Amino acid sequence: MKFSIIIATYNRPNLLSGTLMYLNKQKINLNDIEVVVIDDGSDNDDTKELVRNFSAKFSLNYFYLEKTEASCVSRARNEGIKKAKGEIIIFLDDDIIVRDDFLLEILRYQMLYDNLLIVGYRKLLNEEETGLLQSKPELAEQIFTNSEMGPRHTLFRECSFNMKNTIDPWINVYGYCICVKRSYIIKNNLYFNSAYKTWGPEDMDLAYRFYINGFKIVVNHKLEVYHQYHGNYHKYIMDPEKSRYAKVADFIFKELYGFSLAEKMAALWKTVLMSGKLKKIETGEIEAKIVIFQDKLRTEEVKAYVLKELALNPGHQLIIYDKTDSNLDLWVQIIEIEAEHYPMYFPASNILSRKVKEMIEAREVQQVAF
Repeated sequence: MKFSIIIATYNRPNLLSGTLMYLNKQKINLNDIEVVVIDDGSDNDDTKELVRNFSAKFSLNYFYLEKTEASCVSRARNEGIKKAKGEIIIFLDDDIIVRDDFLLEILRYQMLYDNLLIVGYRKLLNEEETGLLQSKPELAEQIFTNSEMGPRHTLFRECSFNMKNTIDPWINVYGYCICVKRSYIIKNNLYFNSAYKTWGPEDMDLAYRFYINGFKIVVNHKLEVYHQYHGNYHKYIMDPEKSRYAKVADFIFKELYGFSLAEKMAALWKTVLMSGKLKKIETGEIEAKIVIFQDKLRTEEVKAYVLKELALNPGHQLIIYDKTDSNLDLWVQIIEIEAEHYPMYFPASNILSRKVKEMIEAREVQQVAF
């Protein structure tokens, strides 16, 4: 078994059905996929019946955990790890919809380098879009394109699709889409922390431990996923009860690691929103050069050029604008360099690269083409 997709769920069969529906559309050998649904004590049998009656093209397994004081998403996901048989584990939330190349993109990264923790980022579907994705799947591409961007889109627009530019990359790991090899979890005993009983940063806690154990935390710009509507997202995350949960979680995190997660997150977003690198390049605070990559046959030449430039001009910012759909998106995130600025990576195909495209057209920044 190549892939084990672990989905923890609780009383949300209607959302889970959408998640399973789009996993059925994967452009990969579906015999290589198992989906492990961990029902964390739902109040009725609706989830169980959904899984039982779902026409899965992959192996679909359902496990029920009795509701106890120990119940939490960490416990459910850890149980999923124990049940999983696949080489590669993907954690998905039960309200997430993925594109049909989702697993192909995960496999592309996993085949290129070892010791990776791979993440995606999400857009937010409204109520109508959520319904249409299940009733009229032929409209999926249009809906995906037009849906609302999430907070991580701002992050990657300003910092690029290179997690090294996000200060503390582990902060940007969210449980709705995480991928890692199962052997890494087991060998390093890196499971979710069940101390977080309510809404909290169990995902960032896990990512921090992977990070300090030497793993590379990387984002795949093609792993854009879609959050199904189940109430206003912005109202939900600002709910006073969630704020109380966050304070408790931050206390737990600080007790474990000696610093405040909330303060780290605040520093990240202050940096991104107030003084992002693209803003500094525009104002001339940072000297930059754009590397326009348009010939895939020159990949190794581009790599050599980037490394040479970083060595000769460590205070300059290199921006890679990739028109070729190459594997440089991962390479820039795993290279070991000593430089003031890590290379920024913007794929030409992604709407978040629009600002760099405008800079190229206006010739505001020095550029070189390959």
